[in-house]
Amino acid sequence: MNFLICTIVRNRAQRLPMWEQQLTDLVEACPNDYFELSVYENDSEDNSAEMLGTAFDYAGFEHVRIMNERLNTPYFGSVQDMDRVQLLANARNNCLDYPNLTKFDKIIFVEPDVQYETSQALEIM
Repeated sequence: MNFLICTIVRNRAQRLPMWEQQLTDLVEACPNDYFELSVYENDSEDNSAEMLGTAFDYAGFEHVRIMNERLNTPYFGSVQDMDRVQLLANARNNCLDYPNLTKFDKIIFVEPDVQYETSQALEIM
């Protein structure tokens, strides 16, 4: 099966090592599947952008695309706000602005601050 994993990132440097390890574990658990990764980062004030570009080897991914933008959008915490929802939707759409989406059987969004067991992700997949 062909998978595109998408992630949006803003100010998640502390969580990125866990995110990358979980993705590596997931890809390693599926040796017969094909994986690509699309990451969209914007407006981070920590070192998220730098980490995404240099700190990880993204083992097992056939292709990795990391997009960074400085949009100067307001930062929202975990609150219900229509502007926040619109910004998240825009970020996810940017992550999906990816060549030849039709080659993927499934597209999965994996947030960088969600901790999960590989077996749980495999069940969902």
